[in-house]
This record gives sequence, C-alpha cells and structure tokens, in this order.
Amino acid sequence: MTKRGFWLGLLAGVALLAGGAWLQMPVVSANNANTGVMVGDRLPAFYVTNRDGEAFEISPGAKPVVLNFWATWCPPCRAELPELANFAREQEGAVQFYGINLKESPQAVEAFLEQQQIALPVAYDRNGEAAKLFAIRFIPTTIVADGQGIIKFRKSGTVTAAELIEALKK
Repeated sequence: MTKRGFWLGLLAGVALLAGGAWLQMPVVSANNANTGVMVGDRLPAFYVTNRDGEAFEISPGAKPVVLNFWATWCPPCRAELPELANFAREQEGAVQFYGINLKESPQAVEAFLEQQQIALPVAYDRNGEAAKLFAIRFIPTTIVADGQGIIKFRKSGTVTAAELIEALKK
C-alpha cells in the first residue's frame, strides 16, 4: 500500500466514524446509567413526523408494534429494507409497523425508496428525540412490543422477517 493510499484510507475511516458517532454515543442519565426502553419495559408513547412534517403519536394499542430505526446511508439498513417492506405488507392490519428514519429529509428518503422500489411505512425522527428515548446506539435497531405494549424483542443489527414473526409469538 502506498503512503497516499494509507492516508486516504485512514481519512475515509475517520469520516465514517465521525458521521455515525452520534448514533454510537450512549444516552446516559444524571447518575450515568444507560437509559432507554429495553425488553420487558412498556413501550412509551412518543412523537415522530410524517412526510409532510406533521407530528403524530406512536403508542401501544391493541396491536403489536414493530419499530425499525434506520437511515438511507446505512448499508445493513439498506440490505434489510426489502424484507421488512414485505413483512410490513404481509402483516398490515395485524401489526403497527414503522420504519423510523433518523435525521434525514423526507424528500431524500422518499426519493431513495422510490429509486429502490421499496414500499415501506416510514416515520421521521428529524431531531433524534425518538432515538434518544430508545437509546439507539447503532442502526438498524428493531424493537417489537406485544399487544399490551410490553417490549418482547430488541435487536441492533439486521433483522429478518422470521425473527420478527418469532418475536410476535412471545
């Protein structure tokens, strides 16, 4: 490897780390303990926005809730989106599914989904408040709550439809 190649590689690595650093920073409380909603906790009600920038509430209800935190620039997120879109379509009416996009403009996300030919129910966490509430450190992260609002599954990293179906059985 040339000296120039080494420095370009190092610079690219630093840029990638810096770009995603806000997701990898733990959310801490005043006593320095990790916070966030974990398995066994009740799903809190929280607000996100739709593509028009209008706020709406996601809250536990009679149906299970599946939340998938993602971004268009995230390769693992992009890899799982087609399977998640199929899952959301197949479970429509039985499950509340939200692909929660982190800090990207709705226009950019909609253009990406159209280009990739993916139909996914998307909500927007434009200011990162939902990510903070759930202590999202890495994306993708998926959370499943049952019909009573109890978190039954939480996974950082790609998730499959089979894993979600299994989590919904718990």
